[in-house]
This record gives sequence, C-alpha cells and structure tokens, in this order.
Amino acid sequence: PLLYGLVYPRLDNSTVRWRLTLFRRMGIGMFVALLSILCATAVEVERRQDDRFNATSRYDPQYTHTHTASSLSIFWQIPQYVLSGVAEVLVFLSALEFAYCKSPPALKGLCIGLVYTMSGLSGMLSAMFIYLLTVTDSTVFFGSGAKGIMHFYFAGLGGFIL
Repeated sequence: PLLYGLVYPRLDNSTVRWRLTLFRRMGIGMFVALLSILCATAVEVERRQDDRFNATSRYDPQYTHTHTASSLSIFWQIPQYVLSGVAEVLVFLSALEFAYCKSPPALKGLCIGLVYTMSGLSGMLSAMFIYLLTVTDSTVFFGSGAKGIMHFYFAGLGGFIL
C-alpha cells in the first residue's frame, strides 16, 4: 500500500519523462542492490583497517585469550541493510506483480512458482558459496584484522550483479 499509494505515484508524476514500468523498477532494484554490496564492501574494508583488533579479552578472568571483535560501531551496517531491503522490495515485488498480472491465466501459478523458486535458489547459492569459503579455510576469508579478505567476497557479489 505504501509503494502504490505514495512512492510510485510521486515517481510517475515527477519531472521524469518516462513511466516507471515493472522492468524499470526491477532495474532500479538491481542498481540499489549493487549499492548495498558496495556499502558492505566499504564497511568490510573499514573493519579491516581498524587498529584496535586483537585486544585482550575483558571477559576472561585470567586475560589469557584474545578476541577479534572490532570496535567499529554496528550502525555502520544500517545503510547496507536499508539499501538491501529497498532492493528486495523493488525486485521481488515487481517480479511477483509481473508474474501475476502479465502471465496467461493458465500459467499464473507456474510463473509465480518460478519467481519463488528463483528467490529460493539465489539464497541457496549464496549459502553454498559461504559454506565453500568456510570449508576451504575460514581463517583466510573471515580472519580478523588484515588477515580477512571477505571484502573480495562482497566485491565478487557486486561484479556478479553487474
């Protein structure tokens, strides 16, 4: 209701000379997803450059263990999650609307099922990729400080979106 009552009418009535079609919404959503991935990459690069890593744990009574928690605020992640949510709404809801409104009546269920299948497969592919990274050597990808190269994962996702 918020999108169709407030956002889309304002975008259609703005100074833009083209109408906001379903495919344009999906394209804008993919661009916003790319921006979300770039934000995640920037946060990961900033986390790696944090010089307060490997501090002695305050929770260990004998101070024998070290922890690898970054002192970077969790609020650095807000932009990437907001952009990711906006991208998901733009792409997924537009794809569902396309499958429901533009498909023939006999194929409506199949088309909507394909949209959900593709959404599920993309989540499974992402989980499989993370699993393969952790099986090979998790300290390389998820390591602390300058050891971790997780920013390459985010950059690869951004390249995959392009």
